[in-house]
Amino acid sequence: MKINKRLRKAFTLVELVVVIAIIAILSTVSVVTYFGITNSAKKSVDDTLIAELNKCLQLDETINGKPNTPSEALEVVEENGFTVEKMTPTQDKKEIVWHQTTNKFELVDEITENTTDVTTWRFLSDYTDNHGYSVYLKEGNEATSLDITTGLDVGKNYNVSTINYVGTDTAKSVSIRTNDNDTTLNINAIKDSVKHYEKVGKVNISSVAPNSYHEFGEVQGNIELNNGRVVMESGSKAASVKIVATASDVSSGQKVVSVDNTAASTVSIVVQEDVKNAIDEKGGDNKLTVNSNSVITDADTIANMEKYDGGLGTENSPYLISTADQLTQIEDGKAYALIADVDLSSKSLIFENATYGHISSFKNGILNGNGHSITMAKGASFVNHAEYSKFNDVNFIFNYESNRDQTIIEYSSNLTMTNVHTYGKASMTGNVGLFCLYLGQGEIGNTFGSFTNCVNYADIVGTSYNSLFVGYVFVENNTELNFDGCKNNGSFVSTEGAFYLANCSGNGSTKKTSVTMNIKNSGNDESGIFRVTNVNRAFNPYIYSFGSGAQILVKEDGEVKINATDLKDVPSSLPFNCFIGPNDSSLKLTLNDDKTFTINKSSFTNVAKYVVRVGLYSNLVKPTVGTQIVYVTETIENNGSESFKTTLKNLDFTQTKGTDKGTIGDNASVVEVDGKEYYYFEYENCELNNGTQKSTIFEVLAYDSNGTLVSSYKTTF
Repeated sequence: MKINKRLRKAFTLVELVVVIAIIAILSTVSVVTYFGITNSAKKSVDDTLIAELNKCLQLDETINGKPNTPSEALEVVEENGFTVEKMTPTQDKKEIVWHQTTNKFELVDEITENTTDVTTWRFLSDYTDNHGYSVYLKEGNEATSLDITTGLDVGKNYNVSTINYVGTDTAKSVSIRTNDNDTTLNINAIKDSVKHYEKVGKVNISSVAPNSYHEFGEVQGNIELNNGRVVMESGSKAASVKIVATASDVSSGQKVVSVDNTAASTVSIVVQEDVKNAIDEKGGDNKLTVNSNSVITDADTIANMEKYDGGLGTENSPYLISTADQLTQIEDGKAYALIADVDLSSKSLIFENATYGHISSFKNGILNGNGHSITMAKGASFVNHAEYSKFNDVNFIFNYESNRDQTIIEYSSNLTMTNVHTYGKASMTGNVGLFCLYLGQGEIGNTFGSFTNCVNYADIVGTSYNSLFVGYVFVENNTELNFDGCKNNGSFVSTEGAFYLANCSGNGSTKKTSVTMNIKNSGNDESGIFRVTNVNRAFNPYIYSFGSGAQILVKEDGEVKINATDLKDVPSSLPFNCFIGPNDSSLKLTLNDDKTFTINKSSFTNVAKYVVRVGLYSNLVKPTVGTQIVYVTETIENNGSESFKTTLKNLDFTQTKGTDKGTIGDNASVVEVDGKEYYYFEYENCELNNGTQKSTIFEVLAYDSNGTLVSSYKTTF
């Protein structure tokens, strides 16, 4: 049988080469076509984006005018969902810029050549890559100091403390935007004009063109002018424009000094008298185009300015404070503003009546903290007298010392506090409020205390009548207390006390004394704890005690809570996170035959020490009517015993300096007068009835190892 086989013919080498060549040609055409289509698509996407961005700008411009800075332009497009500084063009080696003159974004080739076009803004992470263009710094730049020769917008970076703008050989008109009062702007550019926008701490102008430095924003401190012209534009602010050129510089023509504040006439011009005369005599480009009332030449005023970082001490131009030495020399009747946190922990203290304060008097004053903090020394309060004063946006940090009265203000009348916050740990011994101890001292008539958004974050350890806010108001006063948004986020533990007012004096029905409280949205927050350890007395959060003849009216969120003239008519209540106790069934204080005391141990196992107090209510000398708790103490460490005997005794107090009998307890001085032992009474601004007075306060306090009050026991003998 025959088998037929098909013959198979292979490709020749020539045929293979031809086929491969054809495939290569087709592939090249396809790839070129593909990339062409891709690049065209990318360009279309980028062009569409730029068009949409510019539509946003054009629409906003018709309503609000052109943006002054790239930040303003970015804000416009961000409101429409575009975040330009985070965008990357889809095309390679392209970047987005903003033209300030035309108010348009543009997609340009990646910039590698230098220019002098400072009206075009690049969006960069590092200023040094600018190539002569103005720069908007992208978020995340960590530079604290920048040396610049073009326009700059710091964007959303808040860490820049110093900007040094130095001119070049080419005259330019640049814009600079900053965003922080902690920034200092230094300018040395004799040929250039500079426009500044938004916030800055202070401006130092070594030189600027006669076409001038234009301030459109807010300078927290001074603008110091050495050479050139300053124009304060409409709506701008500064503590002052201070001319630091000398009279000889102006007279010789070495420097030109000119200031125009007609659009912002509240900004004062500070200039030495001889310099002003030189400016007037030289004329030409040297001139002060200002409201005559805004020019300050008084030597004493200028000397006072030198004590601070800027300002004139007025409400519109407060003295600026950055150091402890500056803060401790504040005076009555002046306005001050913090530009940094201030630590007073190493400063000396002034004893007034009940507290050791850093400052003796700050009456009719204003202190704006700008969110900064004041740290006080151990056991210290801030100020002894602050009648008719205002405290705004400031944090006080207390440094605990046991058996001290710690408060922001010891004496005040007509007090206003807004956004004042307290931190740290504080001690109170009776009739003390953390924000104000005595309110209405020395006032006959009406007085008020207004507290808005004041919050306590501190841990407070108190004995006797105390409160978070006000300790004591005086007889013959009609006192109005307003609390709005006042909260406790800390821990308040005292033997006795109330949230708003500890005590109000009374003097019978012949002398009218009234307290009206208006309370809104105030009390303990979730983390706030308020506790009194005395379980033998009814509790209400408004006022702990008031004397006979006082009229108490309390309104909370519009509802009358108290309207009474007798404490027994005040209803008890325990608001959120307010507690009484705990009930310590074991802790007792008994009197021995030798006049010493025996402490029966607490039922709580975490007690580290006991403090026995023997005291009385003395009379205040300076106020019209009032009392001050005075006591002697003895501290006994807990060694686990069932009971403890004191060296402290049940003695009366005397102001007569008899025969010295040494000390007992915690250095309590004992004297002998006519054969009888007394505690020697020597307290500034306080006195006893007829020079001798019986002890009426007897209590034992139990503390844990952290100094927190665990429980207490109060009695009479």
